[in-house]
Amino acid sequence: MTKDQKILALTRWLETYQKLIEQVNAFSEITGSPTDSPLQNVIFKTFDAYTDAVSDLVGDQGGWLPWFIYDNAAGQKAMLVVIDKKRRHIRTIKDLIWVLTYHAN
Repeated sequence: MTKDQKILALTRWLETYQKLIEQVNAFSEITGSPTDSPLQNVIFKTFDAYTDAVSDLVGDQGGWLPWFIYDNAAGQKAMLVVIDKKRRHIRTIKDLIWVLTYHAN
């Protein structure tokens, strides 16, 4: 898979997550449903399965995609990653591809 193909796949994945969060939050506001309701748990399990598929597609062997979304708040936390003494704050899809590239080597 080329870098451009990875950017496209990861961009679609991130946009899906952002739309999912918008809709889940709107649903919770309208219905008063907690974010950990059975319905929302199924929705997030489905997204996690999608994440697993995209991970396989882009060659994520270290669990970086779930880390990016959940731990790094989709780049908003700009967490620092150090691989082989190379340091980078991970904010964007291109930063995430850097991690995938260096972690795979």
